[in-house]
Amino acid sequence: MQKTMLEFGKQIENAATVERICVYAIAQNENGAIALTRTPKGYFLPGGGVDAGESLEAALEREIREEISYQSAIGDKVGVAVQYLYAQDEDTHYKKIGHFYHAVLNDKIFPPAETHHELIWCARRQAPEMLRHEFQAWAVRRANDF
Repeated sequence: MQKTMLEFGKQIENAATVERICVYAIAQNENGAIALTRTPKGYFLPGGGVDAGESLEAALEREIREEISYQSAIGDKVGVAVQYLYAQDEDTHYKKIGHFYHAVLNDKIFPPAETHHELIWCARRQAPEMLRHEFQAWAVRRANDF
């Protein structure tokens, strides 16, 4: 019996949908606050798309370096969930399959690769309400239950 993956958002019938494997970090500081990236589009967990031939862990380390300029150590997997969304600026419907991991942010790297991403630390209980995508909020809640 195949287990159904948890899904968020709504799949639009008859819409061409691009499936994208993504990976995201749930990193906490010494006070228990969660690392978020603030962008012009909202708040997100650090992470993003996995490139062809790249492992999930290598992709997450790369995304953390690019987005918030940190070296990282990837920990245990928190879970996997799907988010359906429409990217208006790309005129594309996505099925994002998100893999979520605990991570530790180590050394800061300069200069930042992506200037439109800013690291902010958000209180653990507030973080799910700040996040733009439901599957990321779910992952933060799930990680807090560990």
